[in-house]
Amino acid sequence: MQLAMSGPGPFTVYAPVNDAFAALPDGTVETLLKPENKGQLTNVLLYHVDDRKLMAGMIPAGSNYFKPILASERLCITAGSDGVMIADGT
Repeated sequence: MQLAMSGPGPFTVYAPVNDAFAALPDGTVETLLKPENKGQLTNVLLYHVDDRKLMAGMIPAGSNYFKPILASERLCITAGSDGVMIADGT
């Protein structure tokens, strides 16, 4: 992850709301923080970062797919009159 974010940026971080953390199975965060799970934690973090500066007003109306730094994944970002919602791209 350090190499992925060592450039000058800009970067956009998609920060989950508290409800997203609350929905995780018990022990998920603690498990990811163990040294042997560093690769998994890195992937989770890279899934929530884009290597561009994306402001809410830059997201076209409707559902759009975006690639986070974790290139094997994609996010579905939906912009509407009630704001921006981000979901798993699958």
